[in-house]
Amino acid sequence: MSHPSAPRRPSQQLLVRKTLASAISRFSAGTLTAVALLALPQVVLAQAAPQRLYTIPAGSMESVLSRFGREAGITLSFAPEMTAGLHSSGLQGGYSVNVGLETLLAGSGLQASLQANGSYLLRKVPVSAANGNAVGPEKTLPGITVNASAERETATGPAAGYVARRSATATKTDSSLLETPQSISVVTREQMDGQNVQSVPQALRYTPGVVSEQRGVNTDSLEYIYARGFQIDEYWNGLRLPNNGFNITSMDPYMFERVELLRGPASVLYGQTSPGGLLSLVSKRPTATPLHEIMVQTGSHGRKQAAFDFGGPLDEAGKFAYRLTADTFDTGTQTDFVREQRTAIAAALTWRPDSDTHLTAFFNYQKDPQAGVYNFVPAAGTVLPGKVTVPRNFFVGDPDFNSYKKEQESIGYEFEHKLNETWTFRQNLRVLRNSLHIRMLDASYGLDPDGLSIEREAYRHDGSVNTVAADNQLQATFDTGAVRHTAIVGLDYQRVHYDHKYIGQGDALAPSISIAHPVYGQPIGEPDFMYGSSTDDVSRQLGVYAQDQIRWQRWAFLLGGRQDQVSSSSLAYTSGKTSSQDNHAFTWRTGAVYLFDNGVSPYVSYATSFQPAIGTDASGNIFKPTEGKQYEAGLKYQPPGSDSSVTAAVFDLTQTNVLTNDPNKLGFKIQTGEVHSQGLEIEARTNLTANLQGIASYTYTDLKNTRSNTNNLDKVPAGIPRSMAGVWLNYDFTAAPLAGLQLGGGLRYSGSSYGDSVNSFKVPGVTLLDVSLRYDLAHLSPGWQGWSATLSASNLSNKNFIASCSSSATCIFGMERSILANLKYKW
Repeated sequence: MSHPSAPRRPSQQLLVRKTLASAISRFSAGTLTAVALLALPQVVLAQAAPQRLYTIPAGSMESVLSRFGREAGITLSFAPEMTAGLHSSGLQGGYSVNVGLETLLAGSGLQASLQANGSYLLRKVPVSAANGNAVGPEKTLPGITVNASAERETATGPAAGYVARRSATATKTDSSLLETPQSISVVTREQMDGQNVQSVPQALRYTPGVVSEQRGVNTDSLEYIYARGFQIDEYWNGLRLPNNGFNITSMDPYMFERVELLRGPASVLYGQTSPGGLLSLVSKRPTATPLHEIMVQTGSHGRKQAAFDFGGPLDEAGKFAYRLTADTFDTGTQTDFVREQRTAIAAALTWRPDSDTHLTAFFNYQKDPQAGVYNFVPAAGTVLPGKVTVPRNFFVGDPDFNSYKKEQESIGYEFEHKLNETWTFRQNLRVLRNSLHIRMLDASYGLDPDGLSIEREAYRHDGSVNTVAADNQLQATFDTGAVRHTAIVGLDYQRVHYDHKYIGQGDALAPSISIAHPVYGQPIGEPDFMYGSSTDDVSRQLGVYAQDQIRWQRWAFLLGGRQDQVSSSSLAYTSGKTSSQDNHAFTWRTGAVYLFDNGVSPYVSYATSFQPAIGTDASGNIFKPTEGKQYEAGLKYQPPGSDSSVTAAVFDLTQTNVLTNDPNKLGFKIQTGEVHSQGLEIEARTNLTANLQGIASYTYTDLKNTRSNTNNLDKVPAGIPRSMAGVWLNYDFTAAPLAGLQLGGGLRYSGSSYGDSVNSFKVPGVTLLDVSLRYDLAHLSPGWQGWSATLSASNLSNKNFIASCSSSATCIFGMERSILANLKYKW
């Protein structure tokens, strides 16, 4: 390990670059080489410690030090025996880290020493020789470790604990969540690690206003996420991820620092989006201080998983920094004959030539040789009475026929340059490709007339998506008298090329499969009938937007508008015909927040959205985009000096221009449909004590088709529960004999939902229990410093339930009990 004062030799720099290049090459070939990277040299940069303002009340020495560690953004380790019985008068005012520690520890007989890795270790002050006692070596005891970000929280960086205070998702600027007049939830890296989530939808289990696991057992590849009743898009580092037909761009959650949910219309900054909101995925980024983590995991269904996450500076001046993150797994599933496999790697390199400029380049590759399965089962025998009960492990396909493969890669960058004290320019760009091959037996035809077997059709789908997305922003920060402005103007562009062929058997179906006595290996004809939905599509979006965030006294205002031009063209493979259409839309948003001194901030907002509607009516008129409009009011509360956040929101959301059947022209659509959603969402994230963290959420959604020409008028769209709730608590034990143990547990409730568009039956609600145990192995022996072991279980009571149904033939089982154990090493 190199020390801050030790210069790096050129040969060491060369070793770092060669080691990184070797790791990327080997992992891309499918070999995880974490061991080879353990020898990466560490560079610790000496930086001046700025002063921060602290308001820490008096209390026990343990609680005061724990709070100081979180607020100062340091890692502070100490044995509980050291602080037992000691009291601190707290800390008031501005202090650097070193002076703050000296002040807190004055007269206690303790001192904090800075370690080579940037952390602090609490020790007893050696007894003076003047007292007649020799100064001997100390024994280092396992201690409490308080972890926090080493820098002030930013919109894209780590957040301490479960509570984030800043985000860029709603505003495209680094903004306080308290001053943003729209409902946002941030799932932090620490929460994802504590709950050991295995997919992006799983990360949202305790987040209000979202239905993330409609696809039940297979959320790793099939991310159908709904907010406020509408399916939403995902954005990665501010740019939209393509989600076209079967080509769903799903990402490995280990690659992300944050997962953020913005509820309600967001077209004013992003263009064509769902009225329900959007999901923002924020990548792990290069770090200014060395970071190293390796993990191995096993568990249910023979899971084999390994991952690593490395980061830090590449030169002593700190101009170059890197991040290299990788994950690979191979596992069975609760469905017979179905496996899931993945290899994913993300690399990022940051260049900071000066304090006003930075450029971060991103590379991502992910391959799923076995990506799960579309495994629909009928409602009869699951949520409805049937002649035979459908087992949870039942596979409706055939292991000799079914296959599902995905591959995606992307490259891009984020650039920022501060022109002067007022103006800053940013540019984000990404090129992404997603390809897949599906060969399956479609079981959406439902039961045979005998009620004992399921009809199937063999089909094949080959598709690829190629996208280019860019976003240019010019930000100005200035004052007009007593009013502070943060204004941006932007121009963004995206092009999506979706080429796909859907080939089935036409009227000839594959052999049915018996539920009670399935026979696999039956002869299945090769699909050779191309459906009319097979097309080569190209869509483009060009948008210009402007926004002003205004701060005046205790008021924070937000106002923005945007104009979009959207064009699309399509070649139908079956007919050879081409079609095209152009749409344009103007969207806007406004809102206001009042900031009380006690941390209470009520807000109101209004926002609009649009989404293109592809096709024409019976007269050949191009469909208008669907439009969304939302009124929202809420209350945000962050008690001063605490690590807590409470948000409550009520909303009224309407989508118009929805396609519905033309009553006068069979087979055509008209735009007279309307969907209305209103409800209440409450979320609390808090560090209740120095050792206890918690999340609580509640959702009430009243969703209905308020205008329609079909039999779904006044009906609730399928798969959306009216009520949901969740509670998660995490406790760190600091006193012997349980010191080093972290215990987490949660209950999540999802109410009943309708199983089809006409509400003819319901899917019962379910309450699930999740638990997590983590132990810091340094409490066993100082030689295990940096090692931790985790045991987690989701659906601990092993409830057998259906996650959702979209018709009487297409229901999906929820995940059975899953137990995972991992071993992690950080240094």
